[in-house]
Amino acid sequence: MDINISKEFLENTLAKNIDGTGLIVEILYLPSFESQGETAYCQVRRRDGEMFICYEHFNRYDARLLGCTHIISGNKPDAFTDNYCGIVTLDSGTQNEIEEIVNAINTFKCKGVRSADGLDGYSHIVRINGRTYEWWCEPVSKNAAMLDKLVSKVFSVLPENFRKI
Repeated sequence: MDINISKEFLENTLAKNIDGTGLIVEILYLPSFESQGETAYCQVRRRDGEMFICYEHFNRYDARLLGCTHIISGNKPDAFTDNYCGIVTLDSGTQNEIEEIVNAINTFKCKGVRSADGLDGYSHIVRINGRTYEWWCEPVSKNAAMLDKLVSKVFSVLPENFRKI
C-alpha cells in the first residue's frame, strides 16, 4: 500500500476534523500476516498547542495487493467496508515524549533510510519533514531504532490490534 494513497484516503475521511492542523509525522505499518496486526496508517498532527493522532486501518488484504489505486481513483468512499479511522488526543506527557523523539530524528544527517526488504515480517514507513525512512522487521541501525521508538510510542496510544510485533 502506498503511503501517499493512505494519506489521501485518511485526509479525505477526516477532512472536517483536521482542518487547520499541521502534519508532524506520518507512519504506515504493513504486516505480512494477520497475526502481526492490521495494516495501519496514522498521522501525528498539531493544532493550537494540542497534539493528536489520526489513524486508519485496513482489514482487507486485497486492498494491500491492489494498492488501493483503482478504488480511490474511482471515487468510491465506501470502498473499504471493514476499515476504521479515528482520532486520539495525546496527554501532555506523551506529547512531550513524541516531540523529543521527533527533534532527535530531525538531527539525523541522512535524508532517509531504506533497509532491505524481506519475504516475511512487517515493514514501516515513517515520513517527517519531507524525509522518508523505511525498514523491514527489526531496526538495524541507531537511526532506525530511534524511528522504531517513535512508532512504538505512537502505536502505544492506538487500539491494541494494530501493531503486534
